[in-house]
Amino acid sequence: MDLNLKQLYDLIFSPIVTPYNLLDNLQLPNYKYINYSKTQSGVIATIGCSIEKDFFANFNYYFDNNNYLQKVIMKSDEGEEIVFDRLIETERIKERVTDNLSDSISEPAV
Repeated sequence: MDLNLKQLYDLIFSPIVTPYNLLDNLQLPNYKYINYSKTQSGVIATIGCSIEKDFFANFNYYFDNNNYLQKVIMKSDEGEEIVFDRLIETERIKERVTDNLSDSISEPAV
């Protein structure tokens, strides 16, 4: 449960990764480019990289105006996949915490 609470805390109060942190990835051999664009709601970072030998994908990182990562979407020839969504992850962990609390309350005291 402590791990769930830490994960929940990080999702609520931590940027997780910022647009600036992504620049270090360009040093990796499988990263080809990083493009940034500014929107009304924040920053989008588009990263092109090879995942496997013949598999190339673009990752769109969506940041809010506080540079907090909100969502990551992978786009490839095979389609789109949501890799990370802060709202979905937060709700998922809240449910786990609530379930663990319910289980603790229903267990008899020894």
